[in-house]
Amino acid sequence: MLLSIIYGLMVVIAIGILIFVHELGHFLMAKKVGIRVEAFSLGFGPKLFGFFRGGTDYKVCAIPLGGYVKMAGEYPGETTDQPVGDEFFAKSVGQRAWVVSAGVIMNVIFAFFAFPLAFSVGVPFTESLIGNVSPASAAWEAGIRRGDEVLAIDGTESLRFDDLRYAAAFSGSPLELDIRRGGSDLHLSVQPKYSEERGAYVIGVGPALRVRLADEDLARKFDIGEDDEIVTIAGVPAEDLSLVGKVALQTAPDAPVVVRVKRVDGTIVEKTIQAPPADPDDETPPGLGLVRCFKRVTALRPTNALPHAADLAARAGLMNGDVLVSVNGSPVNGPIDLWHAIDAMHGRGALDLVLDRPAPDGGMQRMTVVVTMTEDDDGARFMESFHLEANDLAVRPVPGGPAAEAGIQPGDILVSLDDEPVDASDAGWAALVERVRDSDGSDLHLTLRSPEGALRSLTLRARPLRQNGVFAQLVYEDRKRDIQLPFPRSVVEGSRQAVNEVKNVLLTLRSLVMGDLSARNMGGIITIARASYGFARQSLGKIIFFMGILSLNLAILNILPIPVLDGGHLVFLILEKVKGGPLSERAMSWANIFGLVLILGLMVYVTFNDIVRLIG
Repeated sequence: MLLSIIYGLMVVIAIGILIFVHELGHFLMAKKVGIRVEAFSLGFGPKLFGFFRGGTDYKVCAIPLGGYVKMAGEYPGETTDQPVGDEFFAKSVGQRAWVVSAGVIMNVIFAFFAFPLAFSVGVPFTESLIGNVSPASAAWEAGIRRGDEVLAIDGTESLRFDDLRYAAAFSGSPLELDIRRGGSDLHLSVQPKYSEERGAYVIGVGPALRVRLADEDLARKFDIGEDDEIVTIAGVPAEDLSLVGKVALQTAPDAPVVVRVKRVDGTIVEKTIQAPPADPDDETPPGLGLVRCFKRVTALRPTNALPHAADLAARAGLMNGDVLVSVNGSPVNGPIDLWHAIDAMHGRGALDLVLDRPAPDGGMQRMTVVVTMTEDDDGARFMESFHLEANDLAVRPVPGGPAAEAGIQPGDILVSLDDEPVDASDAGWAALVERVRDSDGSDLHLTLRSPEGALRSLTLRARPLRQNGVFAQLVYEDRKRDIQLPFPRSVVEGSRQAVNEVKNVLLTLRSLVMGDLSARNMGGIITIARASYGFARQSLGKIIFFMGILSLNLAILNILPIPVLDGGHLVFLILEKVKGGPLSERAMSWANIFGLVLILGLMVYVTFNDIVRLIG
C-alpha cells in the first residue's frame, strides 16, 4: 500500500514537472521581452496555495490537468486603450512569437536533458536479439535468422531492438548490419521495404521473446523454475507466434503437450504438461473449428542469404508453386507437419517429401524429393528457407470443434457455404469467417469434396471453442537488459534517442492522418497515468525516460496549428505579419472557440478510449 502511494506521488510529480517546464518557458521569455506576467499557475480551478511577488501571482490549483501563464493584455479586448509597454500586444510580432514558442522549446530542451540522464541512471530496454522473421520480408531475403544478435547498424553500436526499427523506418536506405550468430560474426546488408499498412519502411523482424507459463502453480507442479524458459512447444519453436497459434488449433483442449525447457544453466529438459481446458469467455467469437491447410510453396529464400539452408532446399529441389503432399509417409497439411517430422528425427536424417509440381501442360506432376539433414540446426535452417501458403480451400478440423464432431477430415476441400461458392483467396476466407461469426447459432450448410473427389453435405452450428489449457497459459515477454552509460556517451546516446522519438511522434501523426493507424489507439490522461505508474514501479531511469517521451509529445502536439494551442497562436502571428495588423477580435474569438471545441472533443474521445481499455 505504501509503495503504491509512493509510485502514485512519483506520477503526479513527473506530470507536474512537465507542465512546470512548459509554462516556465512562456514565463521566462515573457519576462525577457518585458511583458508583465499576472499569474503563473500549475493546475486549474480553486487555488490551493501560492504567493505573490513582483506583480505575479504564483499558485498551485486543485485540478492538476495542466497549467497556464497569464500575461497582461494577452487577449484582445482586455484593455480599452492602446496596449501599454508591458502588455503582450504592445510587443512586436517577433517578440510575441518567441514567447508563444518558448514552452515548446523548453519541452524539447527538457527531453534532451531527460534522455541522457535516464541513460546515466540506467534504464531497461529490449535486447537487440532477433525473434520472428516474416517470410519474404527484407530481413528474410537478406538471411537474418531468429536468434541473431545485432551488434551494429551502419557502423554504430546497437544497444536495443528499437535501434533497428528506427533505422529502417526513417530511412529506406540499405542497412549495413553486423550480426553475431552463435560464435560467428557476420555482415549483412538489408534493403527495407515500404509498408503501406504502417506508413513506414520495415525489414520484417520482431524482438526475441521469452516464453513462460502464466500459472506459477502449474509451473511448479512440472518443475519449471521462475527463470526457466520454454524453447519449443509441441515440436515447434515457442517464439514463433504464428506456428504456435496453428499448433494450438490442432491440439485437443484437454490433451497433454510436450515442451522443451531451457534451464538457467543452459541445459534443456523435456516436460509433458497437462492443464484444464480454457473455457471461452463472452468475447470469444463462435466458430466451426476449421483451419486452412498451408501446402503450397510461395517463396524461397535467395541462395546468397543462407547458403547452407539454400543448399538443402536446392538439393530437395523445391520450387515456387510446389504443393506438398506428404513427409515420411504422413500427410502434409501445413508447416507443423514438417516440424513434427523433423522433431521426430531429432533434427537429423532424411525427409522424404512427396509433392505435386505444376507441369508444362497445365496439370500437376507428382514427384518425390529427399532432404538430408546432418547438423543439429539443419531442420530449422531448412524450414526458414521457404514459405507455405494455402493452395485452395483444403481444411483441417480443430479437435473438439463442430467440424471434427461432424467427421470432416484433414485435406477435405470446402466447396460452398449455404449453397454459395467459397472464394479460395485470403479475402474470401476472411469473408467466410465473418459469415460464420455472424450466424448467431443458426444452421450452416457446408459442401465438401474429399481428396478422392467425393462430395458430401453437412449441417453445422458455430459455437465458441475451448482452447488447450497449456497453450492458454503461455506468456510472451520481451527480453530486457539494463543499459547504463557513462558520461559523455550517455549524452550522445540520449540525444540520438531524442531525435528518434521526434521522428516517431511525427510518423505516428502521419499514420493517424493517413488512416494507417486507428484513432482508437490514442490514449489520454488515464493512459499516461497508468503508463507512468508502471514505469515508476520499474525504475527511476524508466520514468525519467518516459518523461522525455511525454515532453517531446507535448512539444509536438502544442506546435500543431490548432487555435488555443501554441501552434495556433503562431499562425495568428504569421497572419498578422502578412496582413500588417492583428486579426479582428471576432475572427480570433471564433477560431479559438473552434480550437477549444476540437481539443475538448479530442480529450473526451481519448478519455473514452481509456475507459474502454480499463473495462476491457
